[in-house]
Amino acid sequence: MGQCRNRETRHCAQIKPTQHGLLVRLADIEVAQWLSTSDENAIRLGPFIRLCGDDGATEVAADTLQVPWDGVAALSWEELRHVGLPDPCPLALEIESSGAIAHPDFGFEYRYVEDGRHVLVRRQGAWLAVGDRCFTLLDPLYSVVEALDQYNPQAMADMEDRMRWWARVSALMPEDVTVDDHLRSLRIVVAATFRLEPFKNSEGEPDFDPIPGGYVDADGSPADDNTADDQRRFADLLENRRQESFRRYFRAYRQARQRYPVGAGTYVFFTAQAARALNVVRHAQNGTAEERRAFLHEPHSYLRNAAAAECDEEASLDDVFCDHGLSERVHGIGIWTGKELPWVLRPGQPWLPPEEVGVVVNGTSLPVTVDELPELLDRLTTAADRGAPAVDVRGVRLEVTDDAIAAVRRLIAERQVVRPDSVARDTQGTPRVDHVLTIIDNLESVAYQRRRERRGVKSSERCPELHSTLLAHQRDGIRWLHRHWESGSWGALLADDMGLGKTLQSISFLWSIRALMLEGRLEHLPMLIVAPTGLLKNWEDEHKKHLAGSGLGKLVRGYGRWLRQLRQETGPRHSPARTGGSSTELASGRPTLDVARLRRADWVLTTYETLRDYQHSFAYVRWGVGVFDEAQKIKNPSTKMTEAALAMNIDFALLMTGTPVENRPADIWSILDRCEPGAFGPLKEFSRRYERDEASHRALRTLHAKLTSSADQSTTPPVMLRRLKEDHIDNLPTKVVRRLPTEMPDAQAAAYARVVYESRRGSPLQTLHQLRNISLHP
Repeated sequence: MGQCRNRETRHCAQIKPTQHGLLVRLADIEVAQWLSTSDENAIRLGPFIRLCGDDGATEVAADTLQVPWDGVAALSWEELRHVGLPDPCPLALEIESSGAIAHPDFGFEYRYVEDGRHVLVRRQGAWLAVGDRCFTLLDPLYSVVEALDQYNPQAMADMEDRMRWWARVSALMPEDVTVDDHLRSLRIVVAATFRLEPFKNSEGEPDFDPIPGGYVDADGSPADDNTADDQRRFADLLENRRQESFRRYFRAYRQARQRYPVGAGTYVFFTAQAARALNVVRHAQNGTAEERRAFLHEPHSYLRNAAAAECDEEASLDDVFCDHGLSERVHGIGIWTGKELPWVLRPGQPWLPPEEVGVVVNGTSLPVTVDELPELLDRLTTAADRGAPAVDVRGVRLEVTDDAIAAVRRLIAERQVVRPDSVARDTQGTPRVDHVLTIIDNLESVAYQRRRERRGVKSSERCPELHSTLLAHQRDGIRWLHRHWESGSWGALLADDMGLGKTLQSISFLWSIRALMLEGRLEHLPMLIVAPTGLLKNWEDEHKKHLAGSGLGKLVRGYGRWLRQLRQETGPRHSPARTGGSSTELASGRPTLDVARLRRADWVLTTYETLRDYQHSFAYVRWGVGVFDEAQKIKNPSTKMTEAALAMNIDFALLMTGTPVENRPADIWSILDRCEPGAFGPLKEFSRRYERDEASHRALRTLHAKLTSSADQSTTPPVMLRRLKEDHIDNLPTKVVRRLPTEMPDAQAAAYARVVYESRRGSPLQTLHQLRNISLHP
């Protein structure tokens, strides 16, 4: 290609461009000696030696290297100077099409541009000659030009081949490449996976649509690092009307296709395997309501059976149905219908009528029952999200303010009310359709269990940043946690009595895990702390009190008013017909929080209710450690709150509660299903063994021993650690009860007297209950 005058050779190496790459020779020194010699010229050729080890493509002879052009194009600007190659190409690229890409006569021209003028270029691989100047063509421009030169109209006679080719080219293209209007407007998205979006159709029956997902790399293979951010960028290409266009076109054909136009010059392509799996989905859409419900419950089974029916042992159609980044326990998204557990004993029905409480905000008095508080909170928070100024409750206009929401939350926390999942409604009172993460449960049989594998990194029980002096039982508790973590356990239950310092022990443990991340010995993953609303400030206070310096690092508050800063609008907006009139995350079944920001955090504080309502966002984060404070909040396995906790992708789960059993032994089974799934058998068998009338004290003693001991405690600590205050804290003061009688306020006394006067006409139990309510609050 002639001599280039833009750079003089600075050493006596011979560098010659050939058809397949650069031929590099250093006189009188064999390649094997290049890095061991003190010769300055040999040392300068280090980047070429590095290319030998990167992918093995560089051919090595006794005294020469054959460096492939793609290796040359991957060098940095500094490396070019180091080895004496020409400077990076300063030219721009311009591409102009002839004919539409959908037509067989499609063609194009590309030209190099310098200062607005087209220039004549001679190219050999990544070596460009412009007159008597030479340049090196670096990536990504090198890969773009290579792909353009490889276009073959005869080999790409099929329109789908041409479009896939352009998808690879455009994915490589840097922003400064100029293309004409036709090519600029052409957006081609190649999907390797899909997920299902369930909804109730106009007949109120379960239905679903596939949602494309999974970027494909430029070489046509599925990307290995698909994340929720990738899926969000993918959704951005197909948002709003284009998603609806895809749904409409998908249902318009009897068989699934590989290519779908979705409007505005955008096309969705599916890989062959994804298209085959979508055929199964299309067939299931045409089934009866019961068949569609069954498909939504177990889509993987249907896809596996379809592959087996085709006698294709290698095809794994269910691999293309996925939600990247979710826990392996999650098998899809479904419509929440509640779960009946007839074998689980329930507490007796209350013999008193519902307790009424008074909500007074800005002078507005609103009497509601305790059971109605969660629904009232739902209506207030949903209205706040929409910016509505007020809600109508029993004909009373209640202003939507932070004070109103805080008052209801406080009443719920004081009375430990659990939201009844079956009565969730939107602001118009219409039953709401909630799209939840469906999990593999262990209710009737053990379907999900995790294998314990020892972690290769040893943690340190020392916490240099800890201000506080640890008591003996706290040091033992921290040691127990570290043994769990190192043994490969997936979680543990710290059930110390209240007042023994569960929070302090967990903070010390969390700091030790964070120290491993800062040292680079452990992958940096955020930590999730889930607690009742009333304890969130306590967590921050304890963190400041006990840890010096930065402590656990950057905190993200994922609850209350801070959620507004985390929310972001993504994906298609649904009509009320599809979502039941609600605009929450459970209505859309898609993340609405800034998942990337959650991933960048060091630790995140949230509530159980927020985790339930924003489960799709939290589930796309892989958490290094998850702490569930007051874990009795997930004691009921048939609630959305419990299933949301089980759906989180957590490497190690620490559950803390001073009351592991509140009403029945099955409470502790539900808690343990988060930290040691499957270890205590299915709930049905557990309930039969420990909850029936014939369950003896011996059976319960056996359960206690299983919880607090292990077969080999030297390697595997017991799953639960339970200590009592009187056993570990000396000189506890004697409990003293002081009675302070006082007169009722006038309003309270009047209400009390009225009930006493009316008691002769009513039920004695009703009267007693009303008197109790008035005594608590007028």
